[in-house]
Amino acid sequence: MPNWLTHKRIVLLGVVAVVVLLWAIAFVAPPAREVHTSGATALNLSLVYSDVHLPPMLVQPSQSISDS
Repeated sequence: MPNWLTHKRIVLLGVVAVVVLLWAIAFVAPPAREVHTSGATALNLSLVYSDVHLPPMLVQPSQSISDS
């Protein structure tokens, strides 16, 4: 066995490979795929970004819990 390929380095490289693989599985999003069920309607996914800032308003309750 070459001098640079010692048992300790083999174990270290294996541990590093496992950590990189687990990190990739945890943080890389899986590809989008459609799920089909019988009689289902296809859904279209869309993200909506809103930059609307509404002023805070005081909302009066329409019914009290103690009234029931």
